[in-house]
Amino acid sequence: MGMYTELLLNAKLVSDVPTDVLAVFEHLFNGGAQPAALPDHPFFRADRWNLIGRCSSHYFQPHSTSNMRFNDTAQQWFILSRSDLKNYEDEIDLFMQWAMPYLDESEGQFVAYSRYEEDNEPKLYFKPQQAVQ
Repeated sequence: MGMYTELLLNAKLVSDVPTDVLAVFEHLFNGGAQPAALPDHPFFRADRWNLIGRCSSHYFQPHSTSNMRFNDTAQQWFILSRSDLKNYEDEIDLFMQWAMPYLDESEGQFVAYSRYEEDNEPKLYFKPQQAVQ
């Protein structure tokens, strides 16, 4: 049957998020259609990539909750999502690697956690430091 891993994401998107990337976020967190063309990233080669933001089990909350809204005052998209899935191909880590460049958070800022159903402590995700040019 396999075990479940929960993902909680609370972040805002960069103001200049590319249209094709925004379409993926809309699909995952806002019920949008799956984009015809997907980015070239290992996340999109994982079998369960499109369950992020929409899948759930009874090991955590029995339903996923995702809210992606554009805030007119901030002129930015905000995402708050809780979901869980069988993370067989490290879909959660792959998603976080793909998404990080599009999250408008300060370096070192907490943006998400994942929690495997048999673990007592979550894995925390922070916005990484940018490489100095």
